[in-house]
Amino acid sequence: MSEIIAMSVLGGLIVFVLCAFPGNDSVAAGMDMAPQFGMVVLEHIGWGFGVYVPILLSFYAIVIGGQLVADSTTAASTRRMFGFAAEAMAGALVPALVLIVAACVADPMQVGSLFVIVPVSAVVFFLAIQLGGFIVFERSLRLSAAERARDWAKEHLGALKPRSRKPIWFVVVAHAVVGGAGGLGITLLLDRPSGSLLMLFLLYGSVALGLGLASVNGLFTYRTTQDRLYTVTAWIICSTLYLVGLLLALEAFVRIGPAAGLGVLSSVVLSLISTFWPRHRASRFVLDWSLHGAATRYAARSITTRYVRNVRVIRELVQSPEPDQPISLQDRIMVVFRPVRGDTSAPHGDSCTCRRTFDRSHGHCDAHTFESEDINSGSAV
Repeated sequence: MSEIIAMSVLGGLIVFVLCAFPGNDSVAAGMDMAPQFGMVVLEHIGWGFGVYVPILLSFYAIVIGGQLVADSTTAASTRRMFGFAAEAMAGALVPALVLIVAACVADPMQVGSLFVIVPVSAVVFFLAIQLGGFIVFERSLRLSAAERARDWAKEHLGALKPRSRKPIWFVVVAHAVVGGAGGLGITLLLDRPSGSLLMLFLLYGSVALGLGLASVNGLFTYRTTQDRLYTVTAWIICSTLYLVGLLLALEAFVRIGPAAGLGVLSSVVLSLISTFWPRHRASRFVLDWSLHGAATRYAARSITTRYVRNVRVIRELVQSPEPDQPISLQDRIMVVFRPVRGDTSAPHGDSCTCRRTFDRSHGHCDAHTFESEDINSGSAV
């Protein structure tokens, strides 16, 4: 899911740059071209969906086939690779959908197209999210994987202190507001812009918001994933967004003026400082409101939940009286449709599958054996 968000932010920021500065001196005039871009997208979205859906279904077939005939290592690698590709494809589709909505707002006659586009888009996102979420191995392999995940979580949680005490969404929104206000303040100090102050504030705030989300995603992925591919990809996307931010600052410097360029640059610099400021040298105020502190808090909650979930999985597998039998073909196929039916039980009554979610109401006893403050105290995490 984080890959979809990251790709959406990257694509959205690129579209914003293309709309804002297509040779116009006014940001507002440039943004007026978004509906025109949306009309062009409407002409091509049909064949785009015609390509997306068959590809995602073929990914499903490959992943299911890998679980049926390949060994566990190959099946897991295949699922990760195609799951990541599917989520990246879905995220790349978001900017096109935003432009279509802009076209429909400008021309109400096009609203009817949404009755086709929205359901098909929902299918694409459903397939992409579910694709990376199911994989079933034999009982001994699941037990070994759960033990490794538990030990990894226990080892890494201690490194995530100190951290923010504020909700991550609140920190990101505040970061965007401060970035917008700071950029606007610098612009007003250096020059008196002829355009709309609100549009400039939205421009600076959008840059800060996009970079903030990318930074949080990169930090969170770095702290929580055991897969090098996801870590490298998250930082590549984050670095690309910062490069886009610098190019946007240069474009604003040339097209609008030095004051606007420095305003955009201030949002980029603010995001960099908030992302990389050392947590151990930060005051409590900075720690609570920095992107680094907020992402660390988010990562700590995720790792703690992962630990509790894997402890429960290990307990249930150890206490299960059933022998270590290979999973049947029927059970492997049925696990694909289990998320659709909302059934989280595993084959043969075993309640442990890799898609099983953590029930917080049953997590308190395991949390006390690990680190109770991370589960039971919202302010601590």
